[in-house]
Amino acid sequence: MQDPISDLIIRIKNASTAGKKSVVIPYSKIKEEICLNLQKNGFIESTTITNSENIAKKSLEVLLKYTNKKKPLVIEMKVTSTPGLRQYKSVKNIKPYKNGLGMEIFTTSKGIIADYECLEQNVGGLSLLKIM
Repeated sequence: MQDPISDLIIRIKNASTAGKKSVVIPYSKIKEEICLNLQKNGFIESTTITNSENIAKKSLEVLLKYTNKKKPLVIEMKVTSTPGLRQYKSVKNIKPYKNGLGMEIFTTSKGIIADYECLEQNVGGLSLLKIM
């Protein structure tokens, strides 16, 4: 797998489009932090780490969130930085994504945080993804 963040995004988008209740993703620390951030901001229901006896490796089980009309809350999700093209932003260049309807997730010296937290903590970093 070349880009684990792209894999995470594609799995969540495909599962929510298909109407699945949950999706299982191979575990990594950065994926866990991104999922916990999405959970904290209300885009997904919950994230749990599973370690099945049949599978030697850990995995993340992400419960997806839907509206009352069974429409997914995740409308748009895209990678902003790839292994070949990193997108760094200083705190001056960070703006609320879609006027605050969505969010951008950054990896900073203070951890993986959302755009509004970057502005509160006055820190810039590597843009990972945008979600709405």
